[in-house]
Amino acid sequence: MATPCPSSTTMAMPSKLPAITLQMAELSLAEFVPRYIQFCVFNSEKAAMALCAGVKVTGCNTEHHCVGGGGFFPEGNPVQCGDFASFDWNSYGTHQHWSISTEMIESAVLLFYC
Repeated sequence: MATPCPSSTTMAMPSKLPAITLQMAELSLAEFVPRYIQFCVFNSEKAAMALCAGVKVTGCNTEHHCVGGGGFFPEGNPVQCGDFASFDWNSYGTHQHWSISTEMIESAVLLFYC
């Protein structure tokens, strides 16, 4: 029996953010639930990601839909680096397989709190 990724136990809160699933990588759609915000998730290689804005992770490939973290992920060296680790896994903005849309890559992440 496979061990679930640790992300399933981190804090996730419902959000009123609009669903962003149309901009996400097609292969990652089965790995999250929309309209949540989740903090401190881990991928299958145990690399930490800081924030999943708009999604609650249910799979192990968090690097394709979450941001922030350690800055280096050894799985795809040197492809996975920086805050947006694998958003362009199958090339920049192709919106195919594990790559997200150009609109998502070129967007900004803004956090507001009270």
